[in-house]
Amino acid sequence: MIKTVTTESGYTVSVDEEKLDDMRFVDALAELQDNGLALPRVMDMVFTEEDKQRLYDHLRTDDGRVPIEKTTSELCEVLRALEKNS
Repeated sequence: MIKTVTTESGYTVSVDEEKLDDMRFVDALAELQDNGLALPRVMDMVFTEEDKQRLYDHLRTDDGRVPIEKTTSELCEVLRALEKNS
C-alpha cells in the first residue's frame, strides 16, 4: 500500500509500505543503531532515488551541504508517520 507522508518541514513523499515489510529492512535498521554509515542503505530502502534527491534538495543549505542530522530527522519522521498509519 502506498502512503503519502508530509514532514513538519514540508517534504512530501509517497512510500510503498510493502517495501518495508522485509527482514532486510529490519537488518538495515539494526545495523544503523551501531553504525551510522548504514544510513544510506536504509534511505535506499525507504525512498526511490528521485525521492531521495528531492529530500536532499529540500534540506540543502545555502552553501550546498545536506546536513546529516536533518536528513536523519526527516527519515525518522517519515518512518514514525508510516508506523502510525499501519
